[in-house]
Amino acid sequence: MLIYHWQSVFIHSNTRIKFGPLRWLIASPQFHHWHHANDRQAYDKNFAAQLPVLDLIGGTLFMPPHMPEKYGVDEPVPQLYHRQLVYPFVNAAESAAPTAEASPAASKPR
Repeated sequence: MLIYHWQSVFIHSNTRIKFGPLRWLIASPQFHHWHHANDRQAYDKNFAAQLPVLDLIGGTLFMPPHMPEKYGVDEPVPQLYHRQLVYPFVNAAESAAPTAEASPAASKPR
């Protein structure tokens, strides 16, 4: 359990340690930083918490040799913790909601 917690902190650190061939077996900061990157190529990538080989098998591995330039999301995130927890769901629901232009009533001739 202690090793798991240490590794969870380690992958979020700002270190540039090369893992060589072990990079496929041990999640590194380089691997995990791409999970948080705000780069279209990195979207929906690097889901594995500990074993990058699982992302390799699943086709979701993304690990270029450099670190990301930008992290996070483009929109402002709520400041309160409980609102941050529901933010992805509220944002997705708002994006999926039909707009006035897309509604059938808006397209009917008068």
